[in-house]
Amino acid sequence: MNNLCRLSHVKRDLGGVSAMANTTDTVLGILQSVADVSGELVSETGRHFHAQLATRYVTVPRPCEANNWGRQLWLPFDLISITTLKVDDDADWSYGLTLVEGTDFVLWRGEDDAAYTPYVRIDIHPESTLLSTWQRNTRGREIQIVGLAGYSNETEAAGTLGAAITDAAATSATMTAGHSVEPGDTLWIDSEQLEVTAVSTNTLTVVRGINGTTAATHSNGAAVTRRRYPRDVEMAVKERVTGLRWDTQSGMSAQATLVGDLSGAAGTTTIRASYARWRNTVKRYKRWAVV
Repeated sequence: MNNLCRLSHVKRDLGGVSAMANTTDTVLGILQSVADVSGELVSETGRHFHAQLATRYVTVPRPCEANNWGRQLWLPFDLISITTLKVDDDADWSYGLTLVEGTDFVLWRGEDDAAYTPYVRIDIHPESTLLSTWQRNTRGREIQIVGLAGYSNETEAAGTLGAAITDAAATSATMTAGHSVEPGDTLWIDSEQLEVTAVSTNTLTVVRGINGTTAATHSNGAAVTRRRYPRDVEMAVKERVTGLRWDTQSGMSAQATLVGDLSGAAGTTTIRASYARWRNTVKRYKRWAVV
């Protein structure tokens, strides 16, 4: 689930794999490696790259100069969008004060407001009539945020449904011919996310309602989009999967080609450079704790 690179991208880099590229064992093996390496990147960076719909609670820190005396709220998680933001203004853990984006609060991204990067801070709007600072109380969990958390929610067109999905429990979906969906993809259809586990021509086998979304019915012709991730993340995962799983000569399993100094061996420089890029990617995306 939430593979951080695509099956076809890995297969392009696997020498000798073309003759067996569509066999079940090969596809499942590659996808398992992609899932493992994706999980490794999540673990090492301390952040999730997928879009997770959930309700989260934030405890307001002590007002100080670092948070502009309570007007700035630095988030302990990456945030993509907010559906509702409510405040417990009387320490009873009921969130009776609802704030409006642009009127009561403003969201700030972490990297010069670059597209497809997360929001990391919420500021009180200077003209809000509901509150002037984030209100701290002795019980904590003062703020309730419902929305999408994660690094980004970039998508690209993958095709359209060739038949309606009339059952929210259905585990298959029919695409219109010419689609680009493949096993391992995470899809958005309307407000639902789905994981694709297998593709047979235009028929998809899917896991419904993943990442906190709800399985629902969808109309014939509904747009289907596919999740994408920062390109350096996709490349790092692809290269690490390729290096861990295959050698550079015949496409046979090598398991541990990133370890050791194989001086003079074909492909050694490429493999070691790939691992260096992996470490640099981990360093770039590592999320530091907010306290």
